Parts: sequence; structure tokens; C-alpha cells
Amino acid sequence: MRLLRGLLGLGALLALLLAGLAAGVGFGAEWLFHERLGRMQLFPGLRLEPRYFERGWWSSAAELRVVPEEALAERLQPYTLRLRIHHGPLPLSAGGRRAWRPLLALMEGEWPADSPWAQRLALQAGGQPPLLSRIHLDGSSEHRLQLPAASITQDDRQLIFSGADGLLDLDRQGQPRAGFLLLGRLQWVDPAQGMLALEDLELNLDESSRRLQGRVQALRLNTSDGQLEGAVEFRLAPLTSVPPLTLSALGRWVEHAQAELAISRGWLRMLMRRRLVTELRANAETQGRRPELQQLERLADERVEQQLAQYQAAGFLRQDGDRYRTRLRFEGGRLLFNGKTMPLPLL
Repeated sequence: MRLLRGLLGLGALLALLLAGLAAGVGFGAEWLFHERLGRMQLFPGLRLEPRYFERGWWSSAAELRVVPEEALAERLQPYTLRLRIHHGPLPLSAGGRRAWRPLLALMEGEWPADSPWAQRLALQAGGQPPLLSRIHLDGSSEHRLQLPAASITQDDRQLIFSGADGLLDLDRQGQPRAGFLLLGRLQWVDPAQGMLALEDLELNLDESSRRLQGRVQALRLNTSDGQLEGAVEFRLAPLTSVPPLTLSALGRWVEHAQAELAISRGWLRMLMRRRLVTELRANAETQGRRPELQQLERLADERVEQQLAQYQAAGFLRQDGDRYRTRLRFEGGRLLFNGKTMPLPLL
């Protein structure tokens, strides 16, 4: 009897211990969800907003709202990302780059139900989750993104995609320390907006230097206003956070960049004309004047022709049929066009 009572007591103690561990691990997973994932940007320009966390004994469910910001807000709609978080009563171990480190939770991101394009990709993926995150006991985490190849047509819009594979490794403070993103081919066609094509996009965040390097082997953008083609390479300064997706912010991070570009003459004229009209209107308003739009446009057209003639005479641009070509290079704080430094007032 004593032995039986001892065994029953030991079983009850183990049950309480497991229940306590399960509750503790569940609370820890919820804290990390709000503290880390709620403030993390998996991609510049996409903000994650926690919606709810439903804690369970062995697994929990959560929901995030992915909200495009700044440059992406005009082209992308917000969508909901549902997560299934496996934590159990004991630390897990589930592979990854740091397989020796025990996990607090294993998180699977489901395909967004409010995005018809995501649902089409889900069929191509055979139900496999696109996002798998490993949350370690020390607060560090690994986030793996895997998207299937697909060719999708909907409402006259077409997506041709060779698939993507990516990894983001964050330290215990939630700062990026290593990662990569590989994408072979992406082509998006919208009759109302035009066509965007990327080939051989590669991003790599080096763990020792924390420098992000990237390249796009071929870029092509066609719109009703004109065409842009080229190739781009860049290297950023050591990352302490994910930089926002704005030209001014990214410019402060860039250590080296180079690009070969060809842009249609009409499109370049239109872009320069819009910028000059905005500047001329702002200057006039500061002086208390309100000139008519036609007057501003005539003055802008004159200045555009003058500037283009200056750029070609200085060697910044080279005319090739109905396009302008240039080779850009940024290094050491200097921006060069075809090997020549452009004075800032001309930019």
C-alpha cells in the first residue's frame, strides 16, 4: 500500500509539474508573440499587428494583421496571417540552423484566407505552410519562408512565379543577424497598370559582418508611360534593425550600389516634368503666388529640355534610339553616372 500511495503521489506530482510547465511555456510563447512578432518587420514596408492570442495546453492559436506601409500601401491590401503555435509542456527540438538549441515554440503560418492569390498559391503548395518559425528559449528565433512555383491568372491579371526560399535569423533582442532570400523569376501582368518582371533576385545577410548584399540580374518594368530595364547590385552597412522601405532611409544604409539602366525618353521626361511642376508650385506658394497649372507645365517643359541637354553633354546620359542609358554607381558617399560625379544641384 505504501508503495502504491507513493507511486500515486509521484504521478500526481509529475502531473502538476507537467501542467505547470505547460502553462509556463504557453505564457512564454504568448509573451514572445506580443513582444517580438508584434514589433518585427519580416520585410521593409510591412507592419505586423497582433490581433489575438488564444493560449492552449499543448498548442495555441494567434492572428496577425499584415499592413503595408509607405510605398507599398498604394499597391497592396492588408491581409490576415493566422498562426498555429506548438509549444507543449517541455522544450522542443525541431532542427533549423541551430538544431542544438532547445525551442520554446514551433510556429506555422497559414495561407491568408482573405487573399485569393494566396489561396491559389496554397493549392500549388499542397497545403504546406508558407512560414515556419522556430522560437528558442533565449528569445532568438528563425523564420523560414518557402513559396511554391505557380502560374495564376485571375481577372485578366497574371502571376508567373518560380517560387521563393528565404530565412531570417534574429538574435534575442529581435535584431537580424543572418538570412537569405532567393527568387528565380517573378512576372506580374496587370492590363490596367502594366508589367513587372524580376529574374534572379538574391539577398544575403552575412552573419559575421551583418551586412546585407543583394542583386537583381534582370529588371523590367512596362507601363503606359514607358519602359525601364536594367540590373542592380547593392551592399548595406551592418544592420542593427530592418531599414524602412523609403529612398531617404535606405540611402543612409547603402555602402555600395551599382546599376545599369535603360529608360524610355518619354517616361524620363514625364518624371522630370512632374518633379519640376511640384517644385515650381511650392516655390511660388512660399512667395504668395498661385500660378496656373498650364504656366507651370510650360516652364517645367523648358527646364526639362535644358536639363536633359546638360546631362547628355556632361556624359551622365547616353541616348540609344528612343531610350536613355546610364550606369549608376554609389560608393564612398558619391553618386556617379557613367563614371562621372553628378553635382547635387543637378539631381
